Amino acid sequence: MNLIDITKGLVKNSKNWFRISVVGLACLFFTLPSSVMAQENYEDDESGDESSIELNASFVSNYVWRGENIFGARADQTGKLPTATTGYAAFQPNVTFYQPGGWYFDIWASYAMGHRNDVDANEDGTIDLDGEANGLQRSDEVNYTIGHEQETRIGTVGFGVLHYIYPKLNPRVTTFATDPNTGDLFLDSDGNPYIGSATEVKTFPDTEIFFSYSPPGEYTSGIYVNLFSALIAEYEYYQIGYAYDFELGESLNLNFDIALGYQISQDAISEEIGTYGYVVQKSGLKDTTMTIGIDTHGFNVGIGVAVRGQSEFYDYEGDKTDFQVTDPESETNELEDLPRALYWLYLGYSHEL
Repeated sequence: MNLIDITKGLVKNSKNWFRISVVGLACLFFTLPSSVMAQENYEDDESGDESSIELNASFVSNYVWRGENIFGARADQTGKLPTATTGYAAFQPNVTFYQPGGWYFDIWASYAMGHRNDVDANEDGTIDLDGEANGLQRSDEVNYTIGHEQETRIGTVGFGVLHYIYPKLNPRVTTFATDPNTGDLFLDSDGNPYIGSATEVKTFPDTEIFFSYSPPGEYTSGIYVNLFSALIAEYEYYQIGYAYDFELGESLNLNFDIALGYQISQDAISEEIGTYGYVVQKSGLKDTTMTIGIDTHGFNVGIGVAVRGQSEFYDYEGDKTDFQVTDPESETNELEDLPRALYWLYLGYSHEL
């Protein structure tokens, strides 16, 4: 039995299991013996009793999140096939307030720097808010995080709550599948109505709870595990990665980070457009993301790449599975492949007060 099989077994009832686990781990964190939880040489390290503020500002050539091209609507605006670099630049500032005892509060934002308004892609003189809701301002985002992180004898342990806000995203009303003859709702075995596929849209997360862990040691401390569970949207995201800084010279470092993301989600889908819908569970490798860059005196520059995993996580980007989409420039509606890998550049600056 491999690791994925074990994971599937553990998360068969994943949402309840994960939430109970996060609460349990948080309780365990606060109830472990002080000899285990005590920070290494804490008596000689007064940083845990100090407050600080960290400021960051970054420019990215495209916004990619967990393998998803957040600015993929740029292809809809141009009427061309999406490529590995389709998107547009974004400004992404954030500020983190660190408090004594390991608590912190973080505000992060993303702002599309161009092509913000909806475009009449089919040139019919009107903008269809369903098919042509392609303005990149709809992907503007503000995230708030409240969390706790502490270095202990067993490693660095953290947990918290992450809330997403999309100020420019128009909410859409969810309707339910009905019998076309009688108008009655279709119900599942538990008496819950099926979601109507005719109004299906990509569901954005609103709030996640998370747990993080990194083992101790000079080299193993670069390993990290993150577990996220959405409180409203039906998914859990599990991430394991390795990050390391290589010193190249005085105030000059090479940064490397690679992470694998595994997702379990409940999605409302249908075999074809119509009034019938049903809920299925998707699970598997969602993305492999790597960044490599250089930082010096607070400035950092680098490149990122995200290799996307199982195609069903990205069905909303195409007409069929297996990363295929209808070529908008083809008169015969030929299918072409969507990019399996996405690339972006980043440039940023950070400063601690």
